Amino acid sequence: MAFDEKKVEGAYSADIQNASVRALAQAGRDQTIFQPEWLPDGEQIVFYRRDKTAHPSHVIVRNVDTGAERELETGQDAAGFIDTAISPDGRQLAFRAAAALGIVPIAGGAPLELFRSNATGGRLNFLGWSPDSLHLIFETTQRMGLRNVNREVWRIPAGGGERTKLASDQFQAEKFQFHPDGRRIAYSATEGGGMEIWALENLLPK
Repeated sequence: MAFDEKKVEGAYSADIQNASVRALAQAGRDQTIFQPEWLPDGEQIVFYRRDKTAHPSHVIVRNVDTGAERELETGQDAAGFIDTAISPDGRQLAFRAAAALGIVPIAGGAPLELFRSNATGGRLNFLGWSPDSLHLIFETTQRMGLRNVNREVWRIPAGGGERTKLASDQFQAEKFQFHPDGRRIAYSATEGGGMEIWALENLLPK
């Protein structure tokens, strides 16, 4: 997300060879655009557009050449802020809204809710896709006063099913990144003002 010389908010691409800037999608009046991502075809982007007044959110697939747009159904239109991430194979979009985690096909169709936290003060933090696009990794936590407690990291199949706990205690993942072999991740964790770098192995089933 950025602004052009006329202060119009939108998604822009920059050509590093000739220093030109191209508008991929621009927000209308009283709108804002979040988390634009390229699809593998290089012709379309996915982003969500939020109305600043009524606060509904719409996940949009846009062809940057023709300007044609279509909306993906998430069932979370009134959720306000949504985190989104395209699967590595470009076929599905994961979304986190409030305490729910789900996916929807990029080609269109009904969304699938994978998990919802029913804990008091429960929150979710979507961390990422596995490289094979078969699993999602996410963090659950509870808000108690000014603190987040009971942090746990989970793996869940993208097609739905039982989740598997990967880490717990006061885990707080930031800058989450899979190793190319798909079996390890690297992340940073902040605790008490300090920072540590950890690696988790054997995250995915054999």
